[in-house]
Amino acid sequence: MQHLKLNYGKGHADISFPDSHAPRILKSQGNLEPVLDPREKIIGLLENPTAGIPLVQIIEEKKREKAEPEVAIMINDLSRSTPSKVILPPLLETLEREGIPAGSISIVIATGTHRDLSDREVEGLLGKDIPSRYFVTSHDCRASDLARAGTLSTDNVLLLNSLVYHADIRISIGEILFHYFAGYAGGRKSLCPGVAGWDTIMRNHSLMTHPKAALGNLKGNPVHLELIEALHFCPLDFIINVICNEKKELVSVVTGDPIKAWEEGLKIFRAMNTVNLEDRSRVVIASSGGFPKDINIYQAQKAFEMAGRAVSDGGSLVVFAECPEQYGSETFREWAETGMTAEAVIERFEKGFQLGAHKLYYLARMSRRINLFLVSSLSEEVSAKIFCRKIHNWDEGLQVLEVIHGRDFSPLVIPQAGMVLPEIKTS
Repeated sequence: MQHLKLNYGKGHADISFPDSHAPRILKSQGNLEPVLDPREKIIGLLENPTAGIPLVQIIEEKKREKAEPEVAIMINDLSRSTPSKVILPPLLETLEREGIPAGSISIVIATGTHRDLSDREVEGLLGKDIPSRYFVTSHDCRASDLARAGTLSTDNVLLLNSLVYHADIRISIGEILFHYFAGYAGGRKSLCPGVAGWDTIMRNHSLMTHPKAALGNLKGNPVHLELIEALHFCPLDFIINVICNEKKELVSVVTGDPIKAWEEGLKIFRAMNTVNLEDRSRVVIASSGGFPKDINIYQAQKAFEMAGRAVSDGGSLVVFAECPEQYGSETFREWAETGMTAEAVIERFEKGFQLGAHKLYYLARMSRRINLFLVSSLSEEVSAKIFCRKIHNWDEGLQVLEVIHGRDFSPLVIPQAGMVLPEIKTS
């Protein structure tokens, strides 16, 4: 009997397999050790960035134009495990040491279309000291004072957070991850969709049905290309992007130019997290990675999309994702609660894009190819509405899989399905 632990919420789930099943474990390939002193690492990379101009030089140049430049720092919300409370202190100290007072520094939580954070959540994200000294606010994509930065070549009007748009220095803190239609997270995504307006985000995300708007792909990806173009209208002056391992430990940091530094980070990230497989498996068992990656099905769907690549046609995918906040999107909930068939969801969505509904669309599309199972706090009824069969416990799950696939299947287990991209070798 082989026993395994999978991250589930803020704890873990135990699963076991008889020796006859011989599970294979798919993990990231990187062997990078955790950064022993993140503070010193970040300080060094503020002074000598991965690409571009040192932060101090940027500040000096801005101060020639304005004695006390206004600084806007964009950070991720709870949907990412980015260690902002580790990154911010050396950054803030550097800014103040260079003559920028705390009152001229704003920290904007780049929520995109996600909900605002409560005071308690902000404290959990940043600690107690930072919110007490600096202005911290969640971006509101529907705010009445959004700034019109210009019109992109796609005719998408770029609406941005007014505080960020009018800042003299813009700094973003992000995490490089896979993204299922923008290719990768990090870099340019802090600006758009991070602090963009609702209409701008909708127009951009409606491009997700393009065949090149895919996981791990940037070439010809219209979603990505629009985000890059947005930087020309509202440049980021300096980025700090991190790469974490499966234990959420910081293993690498890139800083500086929002495009060049991010691209250097992509090289490291891809080497760590893209795994080649000879062929697909009949059965794949995956964890979304635990909190916050399974805070709701909106976030956990990313694990379905990535792990699903490793499942053969007619096979089964079991995802462990607690989902205490259930859907994570009102539109997602509204579409699911109608009880539409997978075919009806696909037809309706392809006639008219709606953010939130895209999550149901991806699940519907996947359910036509493979069997979807979910271990979560969601009810059987809700699970069925997102085209998943609820599994109450692992013993039940193993029995169900054996009925479908027999007792000789060798499952592929992906402990961090939101981080590892399986790529099937082609002849």
